[in-house]
Formats: sequence, C-alpha cells, structure tokens
Amino acid sequence: MRQSEENLRNVFENAPFPIIVTSLNEGNILYLNPASRKMYNLEKNNLKDLRNTGFYQNTDGRQKLFEALKKTDSVDNIELSLQTSDSKPLWAATSARKITYNGEKAILVTQIDISEQRRNLEELRQSRAQLRNIFEHADAGIYLLDSTGSITFSNERWAQLLNEPTSELIDKNLSDYIFKSDVPYSRHLFESLIGGEIERYSLELRYTRVDGSIFWGALSAIPIFGENNEIQSIVNFVSDITQRKQTENALRETERRFREILEKIYLFAVMLDTEGNITFCNEHLLAATSWSSEEILGNNWFDVFLVQNSTTINREYKRAIQQGTIVSRHENEILTSDGKRLLVDWSNILLRDANGVVTGSASIGEDITERRRAQQSEMKQRMFAEALYDTAAAITSTLNFEEVLDRILENLDAAVKTDSANISLIKQGKVHFVRAKGYDKYRVSNEDILKLDFSLGNVKNLREMYQSKEPLCIPDTRAYPGWKATESSNLIRSYIGVPIIVKEKVVGFISVDSATPGFFSQDHAERLRAFSLQAAVAIENTRLYTNSLHELEERKRTQARLRRANKKLKIQLEKIEALQAELREQAIRDALTGMFNRRYLEEILPEKIKQCRQENLPFSLMMIDIDHFKTVNDSYGHQAGDIILQYLGNLFQQDLDNEKIACRYGGEEFVIVLPRTRTDEACGYAEKLRQSFAEYRLASGKNTIQATVSIGIASLHLHGQDGHSLLMAADNALYQAKQAGRNCVKIAE
Repeated sequence: MRQSEENLRNVFENAPFPIIVTSLNEGNILYLNPASRKMYNLEKNNLKDLRNTGFYQNTDGRQKLFEALKKTDSVDNIELSLQTSDSKPLWAATSARKITYNGEKAILVTQIDISEQRRNLEELRQSRAQLRNIFEHADAGIYLLDSTGSITFSNERWAQLLNEPTSELIDKNLSDYIFKSDVPYSRHLFESLIGGEIERYSLELRYTRVDGSIFWGALSAIPIFGENNEIQSIVNFVSDITQRKQTENALRETERRFREILEKIYLFAVMLDTEGNITFCNEHLLAATSWSSEEILGNNWFDVFLVQNSTTINREYKRAIQQGTIVSRHENEILTSDGKRLLVDWSNILLRDANGVVTGSASIGEDITERRRAQQSEMKQRMFAEALYDTAAAITSTLNFEEVLDRILENLDAAVKTDSANISLIKQGKVHFVRAKGYDKYRVSNEDILKLDFSLGNVKNLREMYQSKEPLCIPDTRAYPGWKATESSNLIRSYIGVPIIVKEKVVGFISVDSATPGFFSQDHAERLRAFSLQAAVAIENTRLYTNSLHELEERKRTQARLRRANKKLKIQLEKIEALQAELREQAIRDALTGMFNRRYLEEILPEKIKQCRQENLPFSLMMIDIDHFKTVNDSYGHQAGDIILQYLGNLFQQDLDNEKIACRYGGEEFVIVLPRTRTDEACGYAEKLRQSFAEYRLASGKNTIQATVSIGIASLHLHGQDGHSLLMAADNALYQAKQAGRNCVKIAE
C-alpha cells in the first residue's frame, strides 16, 4: 500500500499539468505538485499559508466550481479565470473530484493552462498517455484519427454527441459521421494536414448521428508527432455549436427582414461596421446623394459623406463603439456626390452578434434640408413681419411721427443685423440726424451724431440716393470714392442707405453701418427699404397694414407646410419606434419557451425590489430546476427535453398575473419574481406549480416521460437584501430540495 501511495505521489510530482488538493469546506491547500507551483509562480512556502481563493480573479469562478460539485462528486472541464501569485491573469480548464486525502474530505483538482494553446499542444505530444485521462472528461468532444481517417480514440463527450457507445466508434472512418456534402472539404483539409501542407486546421461542419439527426460542430485538428517527426495521429477537438448556428440563422433572418424594411421606407438607411465602413445603404439614400452602391460600399462613411472634421468624428465613433454606447439621435450635414449638402436627422442603434458583441451601427435618417430652410425662412419672415407689424401698430396708434421713428430704429435689427444705424431728414438742403444708435463703438456718442448737419451736396452717398431714389449698398467704404471721411466714419467699413420718399420726393434717409467689410448685400438694402416706406407713408397706415397682413399670411402658409412635414415625421418615427420595440422584445425573450431571458431578469429584478422597498411590500423569489433533466435529454433526445421546457414555460404563464415575472435562467433552471408576495404565499404557489407539473405526461414513441421539479424560495429581508443575495439564497434552497430527494419545495434558511 505504501509503495502504491509512493508511486501515486511520484506520478503527481512528475505530472506536467497542475494537480491540486484542497480541503472541501475551508479551501485550504493540502497539496500542490510542481506544475501547479510553476503555473501560479509560487515559491515553496508552507501550504498552511495558502487558500485556493487567492487563485481566483473573482469569486464567480470558485462559486461556479463549488455549485457544480454540490450536484455531483466530479466536475469536468470548467473553464475558470485565475491569477498567479503576482496577479498575472490566466485561464485554466479545470476538472475536480471529491476524494479523501489523509483522512480529510478534499477536492482533487487537475487543470490545463489554456492561455497558451501551443504549450498545451506540446504537452499533448510529450504526455499523450497522461492527457488521455483529461480528454476522457473534457467538455468538448475529442477523438484521435490515424492517417487513414479511422477513429483510434474517442472520449465520452464525443460519443455522447454522436449518440454512439465509445466502443462502437473505434476503427470507424470519420467520414461515416460527417454530413455528406461536408465530406469533400473536410477530407481535403485532413489530407493536406497529413501531407504536411498545413500545420493545423479549423472549420465548422455538420455531423450525422446514427438516427439521422444532425448537429453542428466547431472542429480544430492538430497533428501529434512521433520521435521521427512523423505524424502519428491527429487529435480533434469538437464543440457543439448547434445552438449558436440556430441563433446566427435567426439573426441573419432578422437582419434580412430589417434590411427589407429599410429598403421600402421613405427614409435614409445605412449600416456601418466598427471602423465606420459602409456595409449597407438603401436605395433612397443612394438616389438622394447620387452615389451608386458600388462607389460607396466598403468605404468609410465619414470620409465620403461628412462635410468637415471627418477624422475627429470617426475617432469619436470608434470610441463609442468600443464603449458600447452611441448617440440615439443627432443631426448633421452630409455631402452628395456633386458636393451639395443635405441636413439629416438621424436615429441610431448598435448592432450586435449572437454573442452580444457590438458589430457596428444602424442609422435611419430623414432629409430635413427643406424643412429646416423653411423653418429658418419662416423665422426670418416672422421676425421681419413682426417688426413691420410692430411699426405699423405704432403708426396706426399714434400721430406722433417721432414715436414712429423710434419704433423703426428699434426694429431695424429684425431686417438687417447692424453695428449702428441712424435716421436723417432733409430740411432746406441740409441733412439733419434725428435718430441714432450704436455709435459708441466708433468713439463717438449717439448724441454727437444728432448734432451733425451738413449740405446734401457734400455727401456723395446721400446725393446718389437723393437723385436715384434707390437704396445704396457699399460693401467696402474704403473702395467707394467720395466717402466722407471723419474720425468716426473711417471706422465704418460697410454701409447701406435707403431714401425716405413721400409723394415722389426724397425727404430723408435710413442708414445702417458695420465695422466688417463686405457685411452687407443688396438683399439687405431691399429689406431696409420696407422701413423707409413705413417712415414715408406713416399717414398711409392702411396700405402698411395690408403689407403686414400679407407677411402674416405667408407665415401662416409656412406654418401649415411645417405642420404637414411634422405630421409626416411623426408617422415615420412611429414606424421606427415600432421596429425598435420589436427588436427589444427579441433581445429579452428566450427563443425556445417565449419566456423572458436572464438578461431581462438582471434588468427588472433591481427595479422590482426597489419598488417593494419604497412601498414597504413583501417580495419573494423562486428558483426552479427540472429534476434529472439531463437524463431525459440523454434518454429521449433534446426534442423531448425542449417540449418539456416549453410545457413548463406555458404552465408558468397560465398562473402569472401582471405582477409576477417568469424568466428562463439557463438550461433547465427558471426564476419567478414575485412582487407583493409573502413567503407563505410563494410557498403555496410553488406547491401548486410543482403538483401541476408532476401530473404532466409526455408520450415519446412507446415511452411515457414524466418529470418533476425542485423549487427553492427566498424572500426579501428574510433571506437577502438585494437581487444577488436573493438568487443565492433561492439557489441554496433549491439545493436543499435536491438533497431532500427532489420533487419538493424548500424555503431558504
């Protein structure tokens, strides 16, 4: 016996992979082989100073391992996130067995460092016999092929995937189990590997079971070399990716429908990858921008369409994609192929793959160029009309011409933005300034301007307006010959003047100034003319009032167009919101049972707990697990298992009111959230549910399948203060129900 123990210890000591023995309850390290010390970078310190908790980057991994060991005496191939003694992260595929070590209950742990695949391959070549035991308990299907493609070894997982006993697989050719149309390419890669043309290969292919059913597998094939550097066999690792393929197909179908919808809507639609490159754009966008799909697909959106700062904005987009956030609404200008600018109102969402990884973004936009122009035009027209109306109101409400002039000067900015302005009148050939504002910046006061008077013939710009009876625009006074130069007038760089005409006679002028060259245009002069007319026809208020009404009617028509545009936008937004709601529903529902999924549970659980806390109401939570569900799947197939899951989901939905929420937590585990429910009420509901499910029978061929559930219950305050602690308590109660023989309800202690 001692010799056997010594031999076993020698095997442990010389094993190239980590072997660790820890106490079952406290987690104390009882034994570490040299490979363990090397992987964790440990000195030969006293084992009493070590606990296995120090190897975990977080408690989730340790919890996952111990929860698995609660259900069975052994666990195989759990991938754990670990760390060395100097906090260097590593991943290890871990298998664990409950053992008795030196009279103490303990856990024997074997691990493979999967952080460095090449090291694993080297260990496979050097220690094929030792790794065979690990292969036997791996979560992935593992089998060895000889140079003819015949199976020389298969672990239990591979046999389970094929629904064949391990003994029946040996010496069978792998092609017998590969889907017919996938055989040629698989055979080509295999022969290329045997011939030394490639070092390894990976592919996704379909396998056929004896009963004709098909599953998808992700295959990695690696050669094992002998002493003469000749390939002795090929080790193959296969993971069941059927569920992922189904999810990918569902996502592709959803994307196809989404793209089909985007092609039909009268809006811009574009999809970008994580770098900002265009992966899709609809015909409406192409038609509006005069681009063809061949010209822009694959090119960077920001380089093609953005007016300016494309590099900066592209960098901000990439940062947002990395952070998993994106602005939901924004406006920007885009360029057409001929250089025109379109203003677009965008709605944006992130795109994710089946694993939830962000793959890019999708945006729906409306061309609001004309609407914005209409809004700006309407605003200018409104301000201009309101200024005219205000002046007209002054004219109609008073006979005081001075008061009318004050109102005109106040309202000039509605027509023309100015630095300064004045109104002057002609009396006996002399020009007198009667109103002025804004001249302080030219180092002269408004009062000083009002004191000025000079002969009309001495000021060229005023003389031209007097003779032509037309407005005068001088974009740059320094380029205008005859500009009357004074200390203050030299600071004026741009000028507009309009004559005030009464009964075909010029009686004065309205003048506006700017310190910026080229600031004014002839259009400004035309706007200013309206105020000169008001000043000229103050006594003709009826005509002025009619003009104001015309401006107001134009405003009403513009507003009517805006209302129609807004109504159209509202309809489009409702369609977008409906589409977003559909996508949201798909994201939070379990495809098989139609129940809410774990993601939705993580969102809603804190809110429901917070609500019950605020209203001082009870709150309970149930965790449900189908007993021996793996046996059902193994014995009757996954289709039967799926039917049972669907029936249990329907059973939940039948008795749930608006307050209760049922979620598929994972596999055959379910969680029911019970707001406003005491522990005794939850227990009664759970017992009713347990009995109803126990009465269910499923016919499968000549067999009748019956299943039961175990239920754990936890309540707020009694068993936990937040969602995490309640889930842990309910899970512990569920474990107690399992230990009590299953098919029962237990309340957390």
